[in-house]
Amino acid sequence: MRVNLFGDQSQVVGSRYSMMLHFVPWKPKLVMKQGCNGDMTPVEEPMTWVDAAKVAAVLSLVQFFADYSMQHPFPYPGTAEALTCWLIQGVFFLLRQFFILFASLTGLTLLGTSAMKKTKKKE
Repeated sequence: MRVNLFGDQSQVVGSRYSMMLHFVPWKPKLVMKQGCNGDMTPVEEPMTWVDAAKVAAVLSLVQFFADYSMQHPFPYPGTAEALTCWLIQGVFFLLRQFFILFASLTGLTLLGTSAMKKTKKKE
């Protein structure tokens, strides 16, 4: 697996497939588009909502295990009420973190694409 977090795109290679994931929202990724005559041309595209959702989900899970699990340890066995409360609060923590990260990533994408359009108009 090769991941370049500070580049335009990252390649995550699995056992059966290869997929491109976009980690940096303020930089466009290069995508090859096929024209009518069959020529392949590189086109810059911003981060898609699907990429933002994938990155937000991964970061939410990391924050759940790194932050929530450390501040609220798993309850002892036999305490069903505490376990239910822990799970409900954990789900709300995950949803809150996902929403915040998704909104941040899509906002950064919009800012980055508008800045790229402004610089291209000046040229």
